[in-house]
Amino acid sequence: MRLLIATGYLVACLLWIYGPASSDQTDGIWWLVALGLLQPAFGALVGRWWAVPVPIALVPMSIPAGSGSGELPLWFGVMFLAAFAAPLVLGGVVARKLGAYYVRRNESRYVAVAGICIAVGLVALGAFLGLSSGRSAGFRGNSTVSEAKQFRGFPVFYAGRDVNGYELAMVRRQSLGPMRKDQESFGFTYGTCEGGNDACNFPVEISNEPACSRNLAMYGPLSPVPHRARLRGAPAAFFEGGSRIEIQTGTTTVVIFAFSRREALEVARNLRGVNTPVGIGQVLPLPAPGALQGKVPCPG
Repeated sequence: MRLLIATGYLVACLLWIYGPASSDQTDGIWWLVALGLLQPAFGALVGRWWAVPVPIALVPMSIPAGSGSGELPLWFGVMFLAAFAAPLVLGGVVARKLGAYYVRRNESRYVAVAGICIAVGLVALGAFLGLSSGRSAGFRGNSTVSEAKQFRGFPVFYAGRDVNGYELAMVRRQSLGPMRKDQESFGFTYGTCEGGNDACNFPVEISNEPACSRNLAMYGPLSPVPHRARLRGAPAAFFEGGSRIEIQTGTTTVVIFAFSRREALEVARNLRGVNTPVGIGQVLPLPAPGALQGKVPCPG
């Protein structure tokens, strides 16, 4: 029975990995809430210590999924999530064992209360993590072009107030997290999100990230294959049929997302500096020494 539960757990997680996660529809709150609740529930149902490392098994299982529609391989994100899932599974196992102890001994109400509190706490934690992640993934601007002009961490580029017929919709400044050296990015989003929910794509997005945390050298054998090129004098690479372009200039990696190669190239042609004196059509500065290998100091 326990092996059947473990199999069901893996199947449920793989359905998420090869479904919403691989099609960039993981921004909705309910998927994340469900995943958060699943972890302690799985640990409590199995009630054995071997259940704790089971989430790690999802990492090699997710390698065939490639990069989906994201920037990094899906297995990389699954590995990060497994680090949070394993402690939640462990909590579920502990709650189950505390409950079993009380049933056997039937002599300590405090143990039963502790087990119930742990179980409820884990469920609440799972729901909180899901809600927090879902809300943070929503498309909301939290910055302005004026703020980007004052930013001194690394050169920032955008395509002006409109590009490809789409107006600038929002500017986002966000943390990239510990897996990306706790750096931050400046993003510019154009157009509207068809469907009006968090699980859709905008026509044009431009992300500016420091070369120390994102560079063309980071793509290994299990990553998407970059098709190298030069754009406006700077080294670049096409991904996903050309709908994503990464350009390395100065100490910045500019990432362009569009619906097609033609549209992405048009965005690249319209890039201009926000906090650096580079105009439309001008040659972009060459990467700083070591930037292509990610061997430049991180800002801050």
